[in-house]
Amino acid sequence: MSKFEVTVLGASGGPDVGETQCFLIRPFGWHGLESVCVDGGAGTTQISRMLAGELRVGLIESFYERDYEPVNQFFDSDVQVRPGLSDSTLHALDSSPRITSYRSAKVYESIKGYYVTHPHLDHIAAMVVDSPLIFNSPKPMAKTIWGLPFTTSAIERFIFNDSIWPNLIHGGGQRLKTESLTDQIATTNPTFTHIEITPFRVSHGKGAYSPREKIFSTVYLFRDITTDHCIIICGDMEPDSDEPLLSNLCSYLAARVPLHKIKAIIVECSSPIDTKELYGHMSPTRLVEELSHLQNVYGCEQRPDMDVIITHVKGHCSFKDPRLVILNEVRQEAQRFGLEGIRFSVAVKGYTFYL
Repeated sequence: MSKFEVTVLGASGGPDVGETQCFLIRPFGWHGLESVCVDGGAGTTQISRMLAGELRVGLIESFYERDYEPVNQFFDSDVQVRPGLSDSTLHALDSSPRITSYRSAKVYESIKGYYVTHPHLDHIAAMVVDSPLIFNSPKPMAKTIWGLPFTTSAIERFIFNDSIWPNLIHGGGQRLKTESLTDQIATTNPTFTHIEITPFRVSHGKGAYSPREKIFSTVYLFRDITTDHCIIICGDMEPDSDEPLLSNLCSYLAARVPLHKIKAIIVECSSPIDTKELYGHMSPTRLVEELSHLQNVYGCEQRPDMDVIITHVKGHCSFKDPRLVILNEVRQEAQRFGLEGIRFSVAVKGYTFYL
């Protein structure tokens, strides 16, 4: 039985402006319009496109070998996924006028906040550009930007500072605010009080100009406290080097969450195996090694039954769609490592996963 609805507003690792990482999260079957987002690389434009029904049935935009590819190439045959916003979201919109812009604004109004993994532009751009809508709506709304301190402080200092973008945090009457979380400390979401969110700091490589500067990101664990049903949503990250950050995450999970309760991991895999410079990201080999490590921490007595959904694939000049290249490579690597009980798919904008 599904416990979460995850609508992919954006899943690209760049350079697709307005279509980078953003996931709309709701408890399965939620009766209202309320939601939260993990990251904010996409926003109202994608919501409007989904409501307008722009998706081609059975086809997914590719623009590589072919402009469109069959949908079944991107998803495991057993994953529960459908095009468009979730059924419960559309049901909550039934009483709204059949005007796309109006319905899109209603969905945006009901996003209560963003759990941001890190402050890079491809993870916050639409969240920032959409923010004036908070103050232009006839219905008062408030949104919170949650994150570990390195994220919230950077967003306050370098984005909402009246130079890059109007300081709507300190000059907006608390309608937009930041709230810092603590690493590995769970908090209950104010809207969905049965959902507990725990952030974990992970490595995202080193600075491009200052190699000694460490860059960090976040993995979020969403747990339904009534069932222990969990999903894990990852920001950009790389394997451990100086600190055992991913190892600490695996140990935390093994001590507190039965493996069969982890229903999905949404994780970046930015580039194919043959990429030489990963700049703080995952490749298919790195990803499968980490999944194998997770299973080993749990031990052979527990077996996974989960979906792993690949996100943040970077576009580049190639013949074949890099998402399909990476998905195939991940599946091959998983077979080589002997991983079982995992279904691999790709996060595609405009689709909702039921997890």
